[in-house]
Amino acid sequence: IISFGKSVATTNTGTTGEMKATSFAIGGVYSGDLGDGHGLKGGLYYGRNKADASGNAFTAAQINAQSINSLNVGIGYSYAFNKTAALTVDYDQGSFKNQLALSSTNAVTASLLSVGVRFKF
Repeated sequence: IISFGKSVATTNTGTTGEMKATSFAIGGVYSGDLGDGHGLKGGLYYGRNKADASGNAFTAAQINAQSINSLNVGIGYSYAFNKTAALTVDYDQGSFKNQLALSSTNAVTASLLSVGVRFKF
């Protein structure tokens, strides 16, 4: 998984800043069949995250922040309507230190809940 993002902000004091985030993750997923179309999966992912900051809203230390490693976990459920379509519900969570915070003890937790339909061809 490779992800690129960009965020621009202006504070109420008139300072502005821009942050570009880059993430790379690799992991493994276990998928098991519970019978009658029900399935369960679990995953463990290792990620490398970096945010490049610019602008006068950030300090020099925040602008020169290093890449951060993270360990993410996920769990999912699926119900197959037939051999080609299944309803899926997945929850993923990761936690890593906030590289833009002044304190190295600041941690950020990111969660993602997704619901969808998977088709097999």
